[in-house]
Amino acid sequence: MFALCGMLGMRKELHAWSPRTLFAAEGGGKMSKEHDLVVLRRYVPAHGLKAGDVGVVVGVYPEGGLEVEFVNAGGTTLAVLTLSKDELRPMAGSEILHVRAVA
Repeated sequence: MFALCGMLGMRKELHAWSPRTLFAAEGGGKMSKEHDLVVLRRYVPAHGLKAGDVGVVVGVYPEGGLEVEFVNAGGTTLAVLTLSKDELRPMAGSEILHVRAVA
């Protein structure tokens, strides 16, 4: 349920977020952290996810992998996936969220 609250705009109260520092290069700057919003770059048919879907980082691994939760508008978890930074991108402040039905 936290993921849904974050997606609805409450994330700024919980942590400092900056799209410029979210995916900093190894060894330079901040790395992704829990509760950051990220955008999926690829299609994941097994879970009905498409490129552009927004998720919340729920875990950060030392090897560089990120555990990301994807939820629907009702707060039901659709998937929790371990993804590489190459499979994700930060959400830009100028982007708008889009709604679509999930089967």
